[in-house]
Amino acid sequence: MCVASIVVPVYNVATYLDDCLESLLAQTCADIELICVDDGSTDESGALLDAWATRDRRISVVHKPNGGLSSARNAGIERARGSYVLFVDSDDALEPDAVECLLEAFERTGADVVTFGASCFDGEPTPWLQRCLSPREALFESFSPSILTDEASNPFAWRTAVRLDWLRVDGPLFDEDIRYGEDTVWHFSLYPAAPSVALIPNKLYRYRLGRAGSLMGEHGQGSSQRIADHVSVVEHVFAVWDEKGYLRSWGPELVSWSVDYVLYAALRQAPGEERTQSLNRLAELYRTRCAGILAPRAVQGLLSLLATGSYDGRKAKLAALRWRLWRYGPLDLVQTLLGLGGGRSGSRE
Repeated sequence: MCVASIVVPVYNVATYLDDCLESLLAQTCADIELICVDDGSTDESGALLDAWATRDRRISVVHKPNGGLSSARNAGIERARGSYVLFVDSDDALEPDAVECLLEAFERTGADVVTFGASCFDGEPTPWLQRCLSPREALFESFSPSILTDEASNPFAWRTAVRLDWLRVDGPLFDEDIRYGEDTVWHFSLYPAAPSVALIPNKLYRYRLGRAGSLMGEHGQGSSQRIADHVSVVEHVFAVWDEKGYLRSWGPELVSWSVDYVLYAALRQAPGEERTQSLNRLAELYRTRCAGILAPRAVQGLLSLLATGSYDGRKAKLAALRWRLWRYGPLDLVQTLLGLGGGRSGSRE
């Protein structure tokens, strides 16, 4: 038994692995275990992990066939023995006092989930990313959808730690069927289920921006694949919330988030068959999932907005701006029109 289990998914990151593990072993709280999951690496990552395990008994290595990031994280959770579990990507790092600060936050707040801040290196973060990684101090003793829609809490599972005994019994694992956006889906499953959630502003994580070949780097703003993947995330979240009964209580808030997450970015994408298909999928989702949670007029308004957005033109832009005005108010709309990038423009992951 240890205080904290740190799960490190590893796939072809031999160049960065030493720096990552050194930062974890240098924690001011030494009562930790590192569960390094080699997810079918084809470079020297697996051998490096085995060598590290011989040097420090706190490191254990799981070698498994490639199954993706969610699969690796779930394998690490299964092996974890700590009171709390957190996740570190194998090209990133933790600040030396990260685990110590997290333990203090869990004890001080009594929360089952703690989400913290992060800083970036090896690149210049966008204004959205800087805001996203800078949560305020807050304690949610019951679920409010504002933790997902208004707080700097999502995405990125690596800035959320969880009490392990609760996670194993009542908390969600990672959806292994999702290739992109798995962190968003996990947070939308995690926060509503958690008895209490704390946000802390401490920047405990160091996020590398400059790694070539990362999934984030492959999804350029406005790309057809990015929009399609965002629609898949929305479909998964709606399915989870419907199954768990959350949709009946907080359906309008989820609809509002989903439009912000997908539609505005989609309308900025060049027209084409891929965009049309994505918008049609979103329209079908609203038809089938929203009839019982929104007034018929509201559902029809969403469908009209999607139909308007199925081609590039003045009407599509006006429709997106009208939605933005209703959702966020006049100040954000003015910032958008002036090209200042109001607080919520663009996509979320």
